[in-house]
Amino acid sequence: MSHYQQYFTEKARMAIKDMFVLFSPPWLSSFEKSLLWLGGFKSLMVLRMVDNSIEDLTVEQAKEMDAVKGETRRAEQEL
Repeated sequence: MSHYQQYFTEKARMAIKDMFVLFSPPWLSSFEKSLLWLGGFKSLMVLRMVDNSIEDLTVEQAKEMDAVKGETRRAEQEL
């Protein structure tokens, strides 16, 4: 059980530094990342979470977020 505790402690520490690394770990291969997507993880989930948790976006930032969401939707549909 101590291994699980250590794993989640390190994961929480990493989330404080850079939460997006948890959603798309750079050490995974493209194949492994595709398995995350096929297994139910979609990039748009991260964008929705950011959109819901940050309320003080500027107009320009909101436009950029919308553009990224549109590109992500198109890329997910292609897959």
